[in-house]
Amino acid sequence: MPSVTNYLKNFKNIRLFFRSLAMGLHTRNTASKRGIKKSLHDDYLKRLAYFNMGSKIRDTQIGRMHVHTIAKQDFYWGHNYLSSLYSLYAMKPETIILILAIINTISELETASITDIYEAINDHPHILSAYQDFLAEKYQHTNKSLPDIIEKQMISRLIKRLVTIGIIDEISERNTYIYRLMPSGIENITDQHLELLSRAIFVYKNISLFSTAGSTLLKKIQPLHTNTSLLDELEQPTTQAYESQYLFTYNNPLHVIDESLFYTIAQALQDDRMLELSFYNKRRPKVLVQPVRIESDYIGNRDYLIAYHKQKLVTFRIDSIDTIVTKGAFTKANQIPQKDTKYKTTLHVRFYKLPQYEPVWDDFNNTLRHVTTIVEQDTSQYIDVELQVQDGQVLLPVLRTFLPYIQILHSIPKSIRTRFNDNLHHTQHEIVSEPSSYTKKIHPTWNLLSPEPTDSDNAAVSPLLNEMTAITCSTQYRIQQDLINGISYTLDDLQYIINHRPLLDSYAPVEENDQYEQTLPSYLVISSDQGIQPLFPHLPDLVLTTAERMFLKDLLTDRRINWMLPIDIQQHLEQTLAEVPTTLPANAWANKSLAVDRTADSYTNHWLCTQAMIEQTTLSWETHEGVTTVIPCKLEYNTATNGFSLIGYHVADETFHYYALDTLPTVTVGNVPVEIDANALYKEYQETNRKTVLFSIYDLNNAIDRCFNAFCNYEIVGSETGNNTFTLTVEYLPFQEKDIVRILLSLGAAIRVQEPSIIKDQLNTIYTQAISLLGD
Repeated sequence: MPSVTNYLKNFKNIRLFFRSLAMGLHTRNTASKRGIKKSLHDDYLKRLAYFNMGSKIRDTQIGRMHVHTIAKQDFYWGHNYLSSLYSLYAMKPETIILILAIINTISELETASITDIYEAINDHPHILSAYQDFLAEKYQHTNKSLPDIIEKQMISRLIKRLVTIGIIDEISERNTYIYRLMPSGIENITDQHLELLSRAIFVYKNISLFSTAGSTLLKKIQPLHTNTSLLDELEQPTTQAYESQYLFTYNNPLHVIDESLFYTIAQALQDDRMLELSFYNKRRPKVLVQPVRIESDYIGNRDYLIAYHKQKLVTFRIDSIDTIVTKGAFTKANQIPQKDTKYKTTLHVRFYKLPQYEPVWDDFNNTLRHVTTIVEQDTSQYIDVELQVQDGQVLLPVLRTFLPYIQILHSIPKSIRTRFNDNLHHTQHEIVSEPSSYTKKIHPTWNLLSPEPTDSDNAAVSPLLNEMTAITCSTQYRIQQDLINGISYTLDDLQYIINHRPLLDSYAPVEENDQYEQTLPSYLVISSDQGIQPLFPHLPDLVLTTAERMFLKDLLTDRRINWMLPIDIQQHLEQTLAEVPTTLPANAWANKSLAVDRTADSYTNHWLCTQAMIEQTTLSWETHEGVTTVIPCKLEYNTATNGFSLIGYHVADETFHYYALDTLPTVTVGNVPVEIDANALYKEYQETNRKTVLFSIYDLNNAIDRCFNAFCNYEIVGSETGNNTFTLTVEYLPFQEKDIVRILLSLGAAIRVQEPSIIKDQLNTIYTQAISLLGD
């Protein structure tokens, strides 16, 4: 069935599409391995082009294949365009009229019943006629008749949806329901404090598990303190200073496409409900589980649901789950008691005390802090450790990053040690080949999906993909706000806004049902001698969804980020959001990344760095060599390690340096603003100091997919040089070289570095020394 709209009616298909793009070598022909018909592949490329997102899908020629990948630099700079996918909700333009009318009416009356709202809308001198006039244009080539009134049942249905989304509060009063708008508590904050709040939201939306609500919230708050109109933003786009002051690594930006599942899990955890899971691999049967928590592995770009299934604690990868359905409740009294965990894999590892081993040993223990570890023997030459894990295969890439210090003495099952040693020996082969101990992974059977069918209006309300997050509705709301605030628009201005609004390519072909959006603005204004006036003059400055309020509550309670807000803002928001829960209950999420934990004991330095960037001045601190003074350029946050690092310009040697904030002494903020544009210098530094690593890779054991996943923070280009063999190139900056080496080590024998020689020699030295210690 052909599409009648480019907009989304559900998130299922596009989630699978982007998941396939992220898994490695996605082409039109190979996508079927992951359940995507060629027609679905073509359908979403067309849709994304319509929403001006075609540039985010990279078509790279690798050999004879056109490989589709997603652009990554935006993620590094803190702009996760995947959140915008939730703004593409398909809704009828006439529904926008009714939603704005309902919010406007309740705002004017403060409290109202459905009857009050119904009568006020139909008695309004302009709303009913505007609704009828729009439908007259839409129905002009059909036999549909125009309604005489806006039916009470339709108003009631939309009110119920707005209650579910969290825009409206429903109060039971004397055998009837009374409705009022939910207060946001943000409108009364000063512009200066709003800017600080926007800065904190910008950072938090890049590290939070529930980040999409932060993206929509930021778009609502920014106009309140920038005092710019929508037309100004379209004609003269500007960015806030803080948007160029932060960088983000290993924040698993792809988790955004799984957020609808996260919300279902979170609500079940809040309400003590069971969950029914179904999987993309249709050979796996549905399972009924009792959810316990969500765990995130930012190094592996994976999230997990930890749950009880048949009285056994089990782990499910979120990206393998197709749908989650909430089922019946369980009581706290009936909760399954925690039993001693039985591990499937045991590794006996020897850590050699090579020169300067102490910091490596500390990092080894820190990285494996979530793994059950028992020190068996500590001698002057080595330390023997027993590691107990469920899946030893997951641990092997991490253990390779600690070569040459470690050796697996023996393992249960034996195949873990065999594969680890085989991989190590094969690093010395000039030509990449498949170790005999490796077996090819067979792709599971998928049900091929077609372009999405039309959903009924009675579908469950998504906290993310709904009427109030839809770009079509939010654009009209913003136009009304501009008119309320005295912005002088003409009808031509409104048409320009609609034709050039965000997430729209005005030159792309328009589907049948999308053309009516273009004509809507003229029906939402009242023309007079004084110009055009808003049809809905009582719309509040800000309306927040439940997801957005919970995001704010999460921000206030998250120690990683709440230091960015002054205490008076925190107290004001805590009072306003006192009845709002956090998205997840306490202890229902954990960062289980296999990485060194850099969580700071104090965030004083972090705030001082932020202050220096805002005031555009210097930072200095005492060292053994004297005082170090830098111009702070950017703060980089690594979500896997919970560590902040400062990228600062050192005036004395005219270059940039990288400082881990958790290792710096207390810093001092300068008193005099500096004239140097550190951002411009950093762009020049990136262009002139960019390095390249060139390596060949053999697609053994899904190595290509693992490579694309491991280099999730870097752009990859390459070519096919032989059967299952590719040459890939990755660009990086000098301070990222340590991370590049770590990734290359994790990939082991699957790759051969060709350039630069310094990395090639470094890896060869590590492998040679590790092999010499095997003794076999």
